[in-house]
Amino acid sequence: LTVSPRGLKRAIDALTSQFEGFEQRDAHEFVTDLIDRLHDEISTNKANQNNVILPTDDFFRMGVRQCLRCDNCGHESIKEEMYRHISVDVERLESNSTEADARWSIRKGIHKFFQPEQRQLNCEHCGTGRTATQTLQIMSKPKALLVQVKRFVYVQARSPRPSESTVDSETTKLVTNRSTQMVVQKIKDPIMLDKTVNLSNYTKDADDGDYDIQSVIHHLGSTASSGHYTADALRKKDDGNVWVSFDDGITSTTTVDNVFQSERKQRTAYVALYRLRDE
Repeated sequence: LTVSPRGLKRAIDALTSQFEGFEQRDAHEFVTDLIDRLHDEISTNKANQNNVILPTDDFFRMGVRQCLRCDNCGHESIKEEMYRHISVDVERLESNSTEADARWSIRKGIHKFFQPEQRQLNCEHCGTGRTATQTLQIMSKPKALLVQVKRFVYVQARSPRPSESTVDSETTKLVTNRSTQMVVQKIKDPIMLDKTVNLSNYTKDADDGDYDIQSVIHHLGSTASSGHYTADALRKKDDGNVWVSFDDGITSTTTVDNVFQSERKQRTAYVALYRLRDE
């Protein structure tokens, strides 16, 4: 199956102005928006068909049970949520860790994503609880697991210019008060691209959940509004699989070591796509 990037871009531009033009846009936002719009279009066409699992749900719908348990009285609030993707943190591990443990990875990011987390919450049941522990459990697995690496985060920074100046009466020194603002910062720490990840520890029935990596999107650049995107994807051939690199209109075969062992690629990995292994 061959898809023309220009044709796809024109089709998206006809539906939304969010990605018009040729300026830098967020690749993850584009992918998720594309999936949502495909889902809406297919849903409209199949509105009168009962018990039909749409391809967008078959491949990109993860059913998750979220439980909030009051830390004071133990009352539980449960709801079902749908995820099209999961977003994982990038962390810098301690330098005194063993070599195998010193590298952060997609697998470790997924594990952290599903760990219990304490949240600030006023309990309506007991009236005195102020915190609750959130747990997540996968109720249904997607055939395609889309993982975003949280490269861009908001941090507090001081304004480059003083907002006002005052004189300290005791020291007679000029005191400059700088205002603070929230800015987007890119995290460039490396993340290891696991060839296989498993979700069985986070599912309801703890069944097999092996996913094999299929492609990776890389962001090259220092900010969210500038830079360049490239991608590596696994292409199946009769004589075996081969990894192919995409850089605008240039495609070339690449090595497994270059995809998974290159520190540069570990520092630029932004979105990874995994496919559920056939039983």
